[in-house]
Amino acid sequence: MQVCKALGSNMNIKELILEIRGRVVSLSKIDTKESVKGKLGDPDDVGGFFGKRKTPLIYKYDEIEFHFDTDSSLFMIFQDQKLEGQEGGIVTLCLDFRKTY
Repeated sequence: MQVCKALGSNMNIKELILEIRGRVVSLSKIDTKESVKGKLGDPDDVGGFFGKRKTPLIYKYDEIEFHFDTDSSLFMIFQDQKLEGQEGGIVTLCLDFRKTY
């Protein structure tokens, strides 16, 4: 299921308001790793390491992943729901700020 595709066509999403960790936060393509960390605190997990310094490009808060470009800008928010007894899951949130839907 492509959640992003289901949102509609020719739609440019500029902002997402999320409730996470008991906080309501506004996120957009102008956010960076530093601003997301400022809004949500330290991530539960990191991943997607890049370069010699092994800089993380993914921050994970609860079950939501925040994906950053190599310049630290936020470009995608992703969540999938694990299915009991199965590997993998289904996408429940996929928002790429670089795209027009």
